[in-house]
Amino acid sequence: LDHFTILRADRTHQSGKVRGGGICIYVNNRWCDNINICTPDVEMMTVSLRPFHLPREFQTVVVTCVYICPSANARVAAELVADNANTMLAAYPEAPAFILGDFNNCRLNDVLPSFH
Repeated sequence: LDHFTILRADRTHQSGKVRGGGICIYVNNRWCDNINICTPDVEMMTVSLRPFHLPREFQTVVVTCVYICPSANARVAAELVADNANTMLAAYPEAPAFILGDFNNCRLNDVLPSFH
């Protein structure tokens, strides 16, 4: 896509898997900062975005892309996602935050009750 950069979090040997995998987000070239996490329980990338057109009350938007494989320890994966979300929310308390992806058997309701 013209004027967009692909931010990738390719699967690494730390995930314990050997084929395929990873996550990505396309982001406008004018804004972005990202964090990658890859473990046997979760593959996750968080991007803080500063789009040109945002309502005045928001300076940034936080988007997290997650893949949790069906065989992952769901409790550990949920805690990693929650820790990451809480870190980003502490850094950007007024920012809208989105956590998207394939969670398989993992439920975040207990660790992130304010997310819907």
